Amino acid sequence: MKLKETLGRAALVAALLLMPGGLFAASADDLVSSPETVTKRFAHPDRIRYDGSCMTIDGKDLFVYSAAFHYFRCPEELWRDRFRQIKEAGFNVVETYVPWNWHERTMPRGVDDTSCFDFSDVKRWLKMAHEEFGLYTIVRPGPFICAEFSGGAYPRWLAKFRPEGINGFWLRSADPVHIRWSVHWMDAVCKALADEQVTRKPKGAKGIVMIQIENEYNHHDCEGKEELLKALYRSVRKSGFDVPVFTCLTEECRGSRDAELSQVFDCDNYYVGLSDAPSCARRMMNLRRAQPDAPGFVTELQGGWFSLVTWRLSDGHYSDHRHFKAIGLMSMLGGATGLNYYMFFGGTHFAGWGARGMTTTYDYNAAIRENIMKPRASVSSSMPTNRSWYAPWEVPAN
Repeated sequence: MKLKETLGRAALVAALLLMPGGLFAASADDLVSSPETVTKRFAHPDRIRYDGSCMTIDGKDLFVYSAAFHYFRCPEELWRDRFRQIKEAGFNVVETYVPWNWHERTMPRGVDDTSCFDFSDVKRWLKMAHEEFGLYTIVRPGPFICAEFSGGAYPRWLAKFRPEGINGFWLRSADPVHIRWSVHWMDAVCKALADEQVTRKPKGAKGIVMIQIENEYNHHDCEGKEELLKALYRSVRKSGFDVPVFTCLTEECRGSRDAELSQVFDCDNYYVGLSDAPSCARRMMNLRRAQPDAPGFVTELQGGWFSLVTWRLSDGHYSDHRHFKAIGLMSMLGGATGLNYYMFFGGTHFAGWGARGMTTTYDYNAAIRENIMKPRASVSSSMPTNRSWYAPWEVPAN
């Protein structure tokens, strides 16, 4: 059975289950009608495109089965081992944030100065993922990434350029100066990574398939969000990126009729311990209704939680493999056609790069832990024996 047929049947089952009287009866708010949509534009539809069913790459429908692995939280000497374990676990995509402050550590002379950028490590990481391990990639350069990273990835030196007389939080705002600096970053990162897109590779080769702008913008209160989002979208396109653009938890992009924002699809995040399983199916169905011409994607299907100074490491309901399996299955039941497991390798906050209050370890109850150093020959042996992570369809050994 073809992927689109399989996903279509799953969506039908979900609709029946979520309708009034079904197993997970929906509220009135869940049953909103689908908005009219704007035609999606794809620069290379023969290479990559999407619709309401799934992503299609080189003519083949793809369920995006993605593992989160941040290159900046792992010593480069261990990259191959992490990639190998991700590949052995059956993933076809690997995802990473791309932090601004990591790549422009020295303050430039001004917004037009691009001499202080260094993207050499992320380029090596992408090349390894694509060419050595045959994995597609997803990049998420923000400019705000959160990710429990220092400043949400905003450079500390950026505060020197904050205009006087600004009331409230300047970062992530629609202030023209902030937008210019955000475009300064987005222009640079897109131009640096553009050649690693799947559209720049021979047919059948692996490359970047998606790029994110902003991150969880719903959680930030400011006016004029559309202005910043559109400026970032324009930067992505003019700087050579032509693969699909997405964001997560950003209502401005859901079902937008704007000529630019309609070309950006939104995603959702679900969390062990914080999201009850049936709500994941409902939320995914709402996402699909709001943007019926886009795939349903869970940007962060979280298997645990980060740890903070004075807090215990992730445990208890924050790492319950049964709950994790349930929210994954419910996401697919609601129509998800892509899942990104966050984190699959958690890694380390080196030299104080973690956000305020973070422990050195970015634990996240990840399947691959910091202390797992020895290479392994099989998937079964590549996971800790006491692991609490399982794919939604995997039956735990105990």
